[in-house]
Amino acid sequence: MDSLFAGALCFSGSPNWLSKTIMWFTDSNYSHAFIGSRNYLRLSMLIEATSKGVIFTPWRHYEHGKYNYRVYFPKISVEERNRALEKIAFEYLDDPYGYKELILMGVSIALRAVGIKYKPPKSKNLVCSGLMLKYLKACPTVADLFKDMIPEDVSPEQLLEVMEKTPNKFVLIEVKGRNENNSDK
Repeated sequence: MDSLFAGALCFSGSPNWLSKTIMWFTDSNYSHAFIGSRNYLRLSMLIEATSKGVIFTPWRHYEHGKYNYRVYFPKISVEERNRALEKIAFEYLDDPYGYKELILMGVSIALRAVGIKYKPPKSKNLVCSGLMLKYLKACPTVADLFKDMIPEDVSPEQLLEVMEKTPNKFVLIEVKGRNENNSDK
């Protein structure tokens, strides 16, 4: 893909230990979620929550790196996408990463596996999938699909499942890497 469209919903995985751990723990092909932003100086950018906090990153970091990725595009207007991007950028850009939230999400997943319900406390700090969920909830056309999810306890896989089940709202535009058949973990 030569450029990333504003509002594109991207999922990635890599061969590093953290990515593999997250994919194993969340039973997913992907460990990271990020959102296409606007192009700057002919450079496609994305907004993501990383260990550096919520930042803008060039798309080429993922496109040309050792990453597997899957890109969906929401079937919503340009205006709706731009309003949602501006909302999350203004609200979360430069916020610290949600390390505590990541740990609590792991606790929640582990407890659910043994039948115990646990809801992590609300927090301003986000993990990558929480940032994408905030974006999706800021898009009125698709917000209802995610109404029962909370940013402190959502994995990339949970978001991806909704997109795959609603092809009338999301279209798959590109897949790269070992996850192209969505069966290799």
